[in-house]
Amino acid sequence: MVLAIISKENLMNRITLLSILLYAFSSSNAQFTQKLESYPDSAAVYLNDELKCYTPCKVKYYWRNKVDGVITITAKADGFKDWERIVTEKPRDFDNLNVIYFKKEFPIFNKEDLPLIAFDKLVVNFPDGKKVGERTYLKKPTEDLKWEGSIKIGDDSFSELFIKTATNMGLNTLLKAYSELFAEETKADKKLPRYIIGVEIIDLNVHLKEIKTKKEYEPMVTNTRMTFSWSVLDKKSGEVVLKKENKAEFRFRQEVYQNQIMADDVFELALIDFLSDDEFIGLLEDSESVYATAKEVVDEEMTLVNSVPLEKFEKFSEMVKYATQACVTILTDGGHGSGAMIDPDGLILTAYHVVEGVNQLNVKFNSGMQIPAEVVSFNKKSDVALLKINGSGFTSLPIFTQGDLGIGEEVSTIGTPAEVELGQSLSKGIISGKRKLDDRIFTQLDMAVSPGNSGGPLLNEKGEIIGVVLSKIVDEGVEGIGFAVPAEVLIKDLNIQIK
Repeated sequence: MVLAIISKENLMNRITLLSILLYAFSSSNAQFTQKLESYPDSAAVYLNDELKCYTPCKVKYYWRNKVDGVITITAKADGFKDWERIVTEKPRDFDNLNVIYFKKEFPIFNKEDLPLIAFDKLVVNFPDGKKVGERTYLKKPTEDLKWEGSIKIGDDSFSELFIKTATNMGLNTLLKAYSELFAEETKADKKLPRYIIGVEIIDLNVHLKEIKTKKEYEPMVTNTRMTFSWSVLDKKSGEVVLKKENKAEFRFRQEVYQNQIMADDVFELALIDFLSDDEFIGLLEDSESVYATAKEVVDEEMTLVNSVPLEKFEKFSEMVKYATQACVTILTDGGHGSGAMIDPDGLILTAYHVVEGVNQLNVKFNSGMQIPAEVVSFNKKSDVALLKINGSGFTSLPIFTQGDLGIGEEVSTIGTPAEVELGQSLSKGIISGKRKLDDRIFTQLDMAVSPGNSGGPLLNEKGEIIGVVLSKIVDEGVEGIGFAVPAEVLIKDLNIQIK
């Protein structure tokens, strides 16, 4: 008899080899499990493009199921970007868990010339006690959900979501306009929103259903559905130019003691759908700002102004009475300012910042008559602009062209400093000096100037325009002091030639 003696080392090697063979055999036929949970709930799960289940669920597969050397597991939810896991080699773990937080899907519009949009508010006009859903328990009676203190929808979160979503989609918002580097330092053009968007929730349905699981606390499957009515106000016309309705819903899970309805998520889905709507995008693409036709004056451009004869007045009050007929109120969707007719054929002199970036522009005379206007030219640096209205025979004021006025000379201005309804008023003072700010020369005045006076004419005792009144000079040590752009500066910067 022969005894086979096996060393301890050889025995261990054989055991290891056997284990490897057993693992290779079992894993080649092993079943792997991919567990998936998602937010939102009930996403469709596909294995190699074949629908398997809806989250939360388990997908079981064998490595031999691979296609072109990989296993592809995909989860899809309407309104969200697809989630995908590509398995390129045999998994080491038989069970794998992924919790998916879907990202919302939206188109991106990269068109710089689209008009500015802004959000007004979200309105809910449900009466107290209105049934808006129900809560279903496993062991308790079903409860009605009513519109009351237990269910609230805020305002700030919707406004923030609108700005964030619209900006991310590439639409023109104030956040986008001022998010560029050095926007403040480069003094980006002021713009006013052309379209204001408001929305009302016209229907709300919330269903919370408790389900049986092995967890300590039974979860509630919650489905929130809303119907929205969107309105678009055109600031140029002052009218609602588009109304749309759409629906959105969001399904998720929460603990039985929670009361979330995820209104923000439902709103964002409906918002993306509305902002992507062909009719809304078409409205933006077809829009043109009132200000779009204006051009900044350059050397080769020229404005010819008919020479306005200088009237002779025996009293200061007579000059004021005459000048009041030529002074106007500039009405815009951003407020109001003042101006003056400088040509019988409808040219008006005013301040650039009064009309900068506006959508709606009208000129109101002291008589109460209003006429639409357009900006025809401007000079941003000196803050002066020319407007044009249709018509002729307007009472106009001459521009002073005989040099400079000295310190101490009496001046006045006629404008609308307060409410438009209160009409124009007269302010008097003297020229107190000159000031150089940002390489610009201004006439300094000792009279108070209100924002509504901006753009109004600075007049001498003869009724000649010796400058344009400004109220938006910002610099150290200039608070409470009035300023005006001198006549010789505005003539040069607007390239005005008087014939």
